[in-house]
Amino acid sequence: MEFDGLTRLCLFIDVQGYSQRPIADQSRIQGWLVEIIERARDGAGLTDEEVVKQEQGDGALLLVHPHIPLPRVLPRLVSALMEAVEWINEPLREESRIRLRAALDAGVVRQAPNGYVGRAIISAARIVGSGALRTALSESSGTGVALAVSDSLYQDVVMSGLPGLSFGSFREIAVQEKEYAAWAWLLIQPGSTPVVTLQEANDKPRPTPEGQ
Repeated sequence: MEFDGLTRLCLFIDVQGYSQRPIADQSRIQGWLVEIIERARDGAGLTDEEVVKQEQGDGALLLVHPHIPLPRVLPRLVSALMEAVEWINEPLREESRIRLRAALDAGVVRQAPNGYVGRAIISAARIVGSGALRTALSESSGTGVALAVSDSLYQDVVMSGLPGLSFGSFREIAVQEKEYAAWAWLLIQPGSTPVVTLQEANDKPRPTPEGQ
């Protein structure tokens, strides 16, 4: 698959609290994560050829083929990911359930000697690793996923009006992780408790958005 000069939707996923689990649990979690990714791909109507995966134990990067329109695939992939995590967690005791942080952005992706490179990949990775998203998942209830999209993806795609993914279901958060500082948009799911309140979560000094 050609990667130079083509824009792809990038989904970065990471398991919360993975390193604190016993080794036997880590093995099961990796199996669950593989199942979640496959179910999310199938639920979004994507074939195996339309998604490139880079897996890394407790996380994964998914790159969607550029011929698939962002307004079509974004709501389907978000919904399918939520449903896949719910399906895995439903028979499990609360303390055994898998909890994920997920972030999406879109941009040009290029293949590199040890994987893939691109601004959107870094953006999604930094959002997933940020304190804002970790806090969102830790202080929420009734959900196994804390998901955010980049500001550019929100403004360009979500705000255009997507069936099944209302722009009013997101709340702006400030993300500062390593050298990265930007806005992102946290999906507030029905039945979940937001991060304290989003206003409280953002009371501390906010970062300067990337590029400004």
